[in-house]
Parts: sequence; C-alpha cells; structure tokens
Amino acid sequence: LDATAFYTQSDNYIDHRACLAADNCPATRDRIYVNIGESRAYGVELFLGLQGAPWGLEPYANLTWMQRRNDYADFSTRETGIPDLSGRTGVRWQGARPALWADVYLRGESSSELEEPGTVRDVLADKDGWITLNIAAGLDLGRDSQYRLSLELQNLTDKHYIASTENLYGAERSAALKLTLDW
Repeated sequence: LDATAFYTQSDNYIDHRACLAADNCPATRDRIYVNIGESRAYGVELFLGLQGAPWGLEPYANLTWMQRRNDYADFSTRETGIPDLSGRTGVRWQGARPALWADVYLRGESSSELEEPGTVRDVLADKDGWITLNIAAGLDLGRDSQYRLSLELQNLTDKHYIASTENLYGAERSAALKLTLDW
C-alpha cells in the first residue's frame, strides 16, 4: 500500500482555453494557452498491490481522486475538465522464468465537465467517463533486463472515448509492438 495526499496552489496558472474571436485563432475549436489567474488542486493517489498470490499473480490498483478550482479574474469554477477519479486496476503475472510477464488491466476515468469564462454555454465540454480493457505481455532481455520486448493490445472492447485532457478521441482497438532500451 502506498498513499499520497497532495495540495497545490498556483498563482499565474497557465491553462488552455477555447479561442475567442479576439485571439485570431485559425478555427473556433482551437485552444490557446493563457494565464488564467489562480488554481488550487488537492487529492489522493493510492497504489495497492498484493504480492505472493498463487500462480505468480499480482492484483493491483493505482487510483487518483482529485479536485481542482480555477480562479479567473472574474470567474471561479470547480468544473475544470479534470475527472474526480482516474486510474488503472488489473492483474500482473510473472512467469517461472523471471523474464516473462503479462498484465491484464482496466484503465479509465470518471466523467468531467469544463466551464470557462467568455463562452456562450455554461458548460463548454462534458466528457463521459470511460473504461478500456487492455492486455500487455513481454520478455525482459539482457544481463540487467535493460531491454524489454512487449506486445500491447489496447482498448479491446473498442470503446469510443475522449480522455479528459485530450481534444481527440482515444485510440480504437489497437496493437503495439515495442522494444524498450534502458541505459
């Protein structure tokens, strides 16, 4: 078990907001980085893992609960586009040979809303919560396991979603073959 509580207070906080006519952006859907004023965030990050389970399995959960408040010059909101809950939970397997491993996990976040001053709607963006099912497996290579070859199968249920901090849809069902080098 590993838990961390956090609180941050920022003056002159830089965030991105929807472009206004005065910003001369190429399109109205574009966003621009500006100093919005102050921001305060607090929350808890939690990691829970169970080692020593039968068959080399290790259930785990890595979860974050977070709240943020943005204070613009004449507008304050807690609807900052950040989900209350986000995280990953799954089961890892470590093979009898230490170099083999697999991970079956869910990744997701709760819904979020975004309010900004100067927009025509009270709620600028409302994003639904989402969960994806993913599988990764691999082989660690090298004397110090400095190389990792892995195959990741992501979003196996082909969930149509937009992550809270993104403007584009998340990847559809996909596969990624990776070679990672640590030095």
